[in-house]
Amino acid sequence: MCDDAAPLVCSMLTPQAPSGIAVVRLRGQGAVALLGRLLRRPRGQGVPKGARAAYGVIWQADRPLDEVIVVPQSSSRGECLDLCCHGGAAAARSLLELFAAQGVEVRPWTRLMPRLPLDSELLEALLAAEGDTQALLLAHQMSGVLKAAFDSLARLLRTAMRETGVDNCVEPASLRILAQSFAFGRFLREPPLVVITGAPNAGKSTLFNAILGHSRALTSPVPGTTRDPVEARFLLHGLPVRLVDTAGDVEREVDSLVAEGVGLARRLLADADLEIQLLESSAIGRAGSERGNQAARDTGKTFRVYNKVDLFASGSAIEAAPASSGPRRGLLGISALEGAGIPELLGALSRRLRFTDLLVHDGPLAVTPLQVELLERGLAALRQGASPATAEAALARLESYAGSLED
Repeated sequence: MCDDAAPLVCSMLTPQAPSGIAVVRLRGQGAVALLGRLLRRPRGQGVPKGARAAYGVIWQADRPLDEVIVVPQSSSRGECLDLCCHGGAAAARSLLELFAAQGVEVRPWTRLMPRLPLDSELLEALLAAEGDTQALLLAHQMSGVLKAAFDSLARLLRTAMRETGVDNCVEPASLRILAQSFAFGRFLREPPLVVITGAPNAGKSTLFNAILGHSRALTSPVPGTTRDPVEARFLLHGLPVRLVDTAGDVEREVDSLVAEGVGLARRLLADADLEIQLLESSAIGRAGSERGNQAARDTGKTFRVYNKVDLFASGSAIEAAPASSGPRRGLLGISALEGAGIPELLGALSRRLRFTDLLVHDGPLAVTPLQVELLERGLAALRQGASPATAEAALARLESYAGSLED
């Protein structure tokens, strides 16, 4: 629902990235009359009323500017219309410039939207979405699913405030699960960082290009070709991932430029959500061959991948069997040059990043650290021995973020 109708304003509501459509909102007293002067419909009808959408062409002077679908939006305070035009930034920008020439104030979308932090955070993430799955999941959270979860917590906190204590209160499992969902829900707002590491000439840049599906990093048989980290984004099941190709990590570097690149790679690795540690398949089972970042290995961030199975492994290019005695699970052999094993690698990345959990999740998701903090504070106020004052403080924080709930 649109907010206050005065003054007459307009804003672009969709991202500027390439897309099928873009949406421009025109809001305020006189919006219908203004659009009526600019819009031409096939049978000469005026601006649609009620909830009916209608096709037409926006004209600028004596020439057509763009085809649009006009969607009236209900509002108790004034007139509000959404114009769905051709995608990308150019068509929407032309409409904004036309409205500005008619005396309409062009505003950022944030000034047209609800002021509650919950709404703003979700909408900001949705407008910045890079993948279709990411956008759909965020839209689902905006539909009221996440607000309903916070409302449920608010009801429990009000009950705790009315009691002399909460000794008999049981922590709601659904809210605990919601707080824990931040482990993968956060990727809807901040794409995960995946860093490719390995020795010089292990094939890191070739793997980087294979994952992206095009040549982005320079490749060469000469070790040390990559000196500075190279970053790009790609979509995995409709969810964006930041992928970084790094300089080869060696024990001693005499080249200062290469050493600086290695240092940058190590700093990136400290912030990474996942490390693809690339090794040659000839290293399987060889003692002392699996060097790497020990801290990352201890935290479970490292995912070892064995490259060049076309050169070193016999049999299937995907099943790179270890040379050492005894079975070892989790080995993935690939040929980055030939593309063998890349689909399996992407599937493994999806599982390690918990994208698979996102794809099947149909309930509320915690997508920001503040949401987790509010949930944890609220749950703490419901635990045995907590005071009504603690519940009152948690409720005040919750309502300032997600809005108040009527009893």
